[in-house]
This record gives sequence, C-alpha cells and structure tokens, in this order.
Amino acid sequence: MLEEGKEYSFYAEKEAIIPDGKVYMVLKGPDNLRHLLHLLPYKGYGIKKGSKVICKVDRINCRGEIFLEPRHPYYEEGKKYKFEIVSQDIRTDDLGNEIKVFLVKDVLGNILPVPVPDDASVLRDKSFVLLTVERIHKGKPVFQKPVKGKEFKGLRYGKIYVFKVEKITKGLDNAEYFLLTDPFNNRHTISKKYYEHYNICPGTLIKARIIKYSAKSSWKIEPVNPYFKAGEVIDLKLNFFDYQHYEQCYILSLKDNYGFIHFVRSKELPSDIRVKARVKGIRKGKPELVLL
Repeated sequence: MLEEGKEYSFYAEKEAIIPDGKVYMVLKGPDNLRHLLHLLPYKGYGIKKGSKVICKVDRINCRGEIFLEPRHPYYEEGKKYKFEIVSQDIRTDDLGNEIKVFLVKDVLGNILPVPVPDDASVLRDKSFVLLTVERIHKGKPVFQKPVKGKEFKGLRYGKIYVFKVEKITKGLDNAEYFLLTDPFNNRHTISKKYYEHYNICPGTLIKARIIKYSAKSSWKIEPVNPYFKAGEVIDLKLNFFDYQHYEQCYILSLKDNYGFIHFVRSKELPSDIRVKARVKGIRKGKPELVLL
C-alpha cells in the first residue's frame, strides 16, 4: 500500500491517450498496480518508455485516487537556488490582494511568479534572486508560503451568498481567476478555467456556496451551477467508449442535453445508447455523475 508523502520507484510501461486527448505514461508501481501520469507538465524530465521514475505520492483523495509527483531532475525541496528575474508584474493572491511579483525563469524554461522578497535575497547585479523551493507541483517549483491569520467574518459554511464579479486577474500560478466580492466586502478568487462556461463576466452578480475553509485561511466557494443540481437525475447520450486495460474499466464519453461532454468510468458497458445518471455533487464547475 502506497503512503502519502513517501517516494517510490515506478516503471514506465507505455504511453497512453485517454478520451480527454491528453498523453499519459502508464507507470507500474511497487504495489503492482498501474498509475497514470500526465506527461505535459514533465516534458523536460526525460520520462520515456522503459525508464525508472522516482515519484512521491503527493496525495491520496477520499476516493482512493493516487496523485504522483516525479522527482525533479534538478531541484530538491527545502533547498535554495538562483533564479533569473525576467520581469516584474502585479498579481492577485488567494485572498484577493494585489501584490508585486518577480517573474523568474527555472532551469526548464518555465516562467514563474513569486512575491517580491526581501532585498537581502536579491543578488548584487539585480538580475537574479535566491529562492527556497518549498515543494514541486506538476513539474514546477513552488515558492509561496501559505497565507495565515486572516479570517472572513460573516460567512457561514454551507450557506449561499451573492458575490459581485469585480474583474479577471492573474494569480500567483500564472492562471486566470475571477476576483469576487462578498456581501461583507471580503475578496475571493475562483479559477476562470473551471467556470467560464457559466457565462460569468466582470460586473455581474453570481450565487455561490461556501464549501470549506482551506489551509491558506481563505474560504473556498463553489458558484451555483446554472445547469445541474446535486441529487437530480439527468439523461445522457453515449458518444463512444474506450476500454482501459490498466484500469480494467470502460471510459464512457457521454453528452448531456446542453451539449457538454462528460467522461465516466464504468466496469460494464451500458445496454442502451441513452443512459441516466445522478448528479452526486458539483466540483470545480463539473457535475460528479453516478450511472444508474
């Protein structure tokens, strides 16, 4: 049984393309089970068929899914390295605060934002900065420490509130976010890529539920899905399917009445082209479906 936080040796068996169109490497672990690793974030790692890949078990979710992080070919967690300063910018952190950042380049050519540190860590020629790599996530070094000590008063877990969409902004991970303000004038961010199909735009009002309080001391919110509700049963059409030998299940491509495509794992093939599924919940803008 693999343990979270520990490193193990995996054998790269072959590349595989699953219905989402992404290229994965099938890794065989010490547990003799197969695991999928999305290759795009690790294109500079030299991972290829037949190679040995040392991976840390980054996390194991409540469904038992295992997420792996290959050992970086250059950086080690907890050590300091020199990074080239490419430029400066203004970014938005998880709490909605605008902060100054350096845009630095790592050894694989990734451009990464990092909050402007103390002058002592900027090297003499002002073109490099010394940074401690706290961890590696999806092939990139992470520098920012969790923000602590801020609490949002007035908000209650599980409740739905109306939020105003202020603008679209860039976060410390280079991704785009919607910046929201709640009824108590607290600011929040939600990922643009997960919710842009909700037709959210600056200046509009949206409803969102408080779903948890994160380790970064910021509320996590889930906008109310305009298409689906938890618990409802929906009709879907089977587009195509693919049998995944390493997972020993079918990947079903299902199309709903709005035209959205959903990928669902199933041990058996449906007996009809039309299937029904129950919406177990909404996560990151997508319904979690259970076939009936």
